[in-house]
Amino acid sequence: MSNAEKGLQEVLAKELSLVEDLLTIAYQHTEALKRDDLERVAELTQKQHELSSRLEAVEAQRLKVLADFTRERELEKDPTLGELLGDATLSEEFRTTAQSLWDKFRLLQEQHELNSMLLNQSLQYTRKMLSIFNQGATYQPDGTIEQLPVSSALVDKSV
Repeated sequence: MSNAEKGLQEVLAKELSLVEDLLTIAYQHTEALKRDDLERVAELTQKQHELSSRLEAVEAQRLKVLADFTRERELEKDPTLGELLGDATLSEEFRTTAQSLWDKFRLLQEQHELNSMLLNQSLQYTRKMLSIFNQGATYQPDGTIEQLPVSSALVDKSV
């Protein structure tokens, strides 16, 4: 294994570790959204932001190491992760790390899509509730709000 290949594998291993941590947080985020635990969602979002910043720094390092790898192999352009997976000249250990990273990225993307759908669903529910409670409210030319009576069929006032 060449020095450039070894360096690239080390960087991919760092990225893999961070992506696994992000995936764990994404799963926890889903559970917090299901429980409507806003404090936990905010806490996890902060952790996610911190890990994303660290991943960004490691990605910058990966680009530098990848440039060295490209020069050493005399390639015309930097190979993508998918292209590296198909390169039989690379060590099995390297390809295993790259495949794990590829798989974890895919899982992370799926989890983020689910979380996005859950957030959108929650937002739609909140908007619907606001429209029920603000039914008939209109702004007047002088800037005041005229609140029309809310139908008692929509809101149970005994609660």
